[in-house]
Amino acid sequence: MKPYAAAVSAACLILLPAVVSAAPSAAATNPPLASYQFALGKLLAVEGSIPDALAAFEEAEKLAPQWPETAYVLLEHAQLLARMAQYARNPAARDESLRKAGDKISEARRLAPDNLDVLRATGDVYLDLAGSDPKALATAQEALEVVRRRAPGDAQSFLTLGRIYLDQNQPAKAAEVFRELIDNLPQQRMAYALLVEALMQANQPA
Repeated sequence: MKPYAAAVSAACLILLPAVVSAAPSAAATNPPLASYQFALGKLLAVEGSIPDALAAFEEAEKLAPQWPETAYVLLEHAQLLARMAQYARNPAARDESLRKAGDKISEARRLAPDNLDVLRATGDVYLDLAGSDPKALATAQEALEVVRRRAPGDAQSFLTLGRIYLDQNQPAKAAEVFRELIDNLPQQRMAYALLVEALMQANQPA
């Protein structure tokens, strides 16, 4: 038996009492069934069964579209689609995977607009989308600015946001981001190098 099959069997045993004891209404039964499909999708993704994982995520989303935890289903779904795009050899397939990832993460943000994990993923997915759709960069930047305000210890988001400003030829804004990161986390050596680069580009060598 494959590892994921054993794990799924265990998940079924855990979820069975909840499903059996629930009232027959769809509202009562769908969240446990959605939980099962979500767990199945994650296990299948780990096993490398990507089409089956995608199908499981889709099923979880259909079973409980307004369930609060569905934002995490959409998040995992979007990240899997974005990973698929990284390995796609066909540019059209890559763009299609990224477009779907953007749709999924946008829906996740609608359900959980203040969730930092969703905001980080929005930044990552839309930054990838910007390669084929320059307008997507504004969405990535906006999401990461929210993370910047709410999570001052998130070094990776700060670094990504600063690089976006550098790429947009806004070195002064980039310098602000890197300087803020250094103030928050002085041990971030990469931030010092990027701050110097931003200041040089902003004609502030001193």
